[in-house]
Amino acid sequence: MTKKLDDMAELIGNTVGTIEAASIVAGASLHEGMSEAVGIAGSSTVAKQLEKRTRPTRKSLTKKAEKSKKTAKKKTAKAAKKIGAAKKKATKKTAKARKKVGASKKKVAKKTAKATKRVGASKKKVAKKTAKATKKR
Repeated sequence: MTKKLDDMAELIGNTVGTIEAASIVAGASLHEGMSEAVGIAGSSTVAKQLEKRTRPTRKSLTKKAEKSKKTAKKKTAKAAKKIGAAKKKATKKTAKARKKVGASKKKVAKKTAKATKRVGASKKKVAKKTAKATKKR
C-alpha cells in the first residue's frame, strides 16, 4: 500500500512541476511577445496605444499564471496531506498488528510453561509411584 502512495505522490509532484513549468514558459512567452510587439512599433503614438491596450492583458495573464501556480500548489499540499494521513494510518495498523503478535507469543509461552510444569509434575508422581512399588517388593 505504501508503494502505491509513493507512486501517487510522485505522479502528483511531476504533474505540478509540469504545470508550473508550462505556466512559467507560457507567461514568459506572452510577456516577451507583447514586449516585442511594442518594441517593433517604436515610440510612435501607435506604440503608446499598443502599450495601453496590452498592459491589462499582460497583467491578467500574469495573474492567471500565478493563480494556476497557487491552485496547483494547494492541490499538491492537499494530496500530500492525504498521503501523510494514509501513511500514518498504515503505520498505526502495523503497530497494532505487532502488538497482537507479541501478545499471542506471550500467551503461547505461558501455555507452554504450564504444560511443561504439568509434565514435570506427572514425571515426579510416576517416579514416586515407581519408587513405592519397588520398595514393597
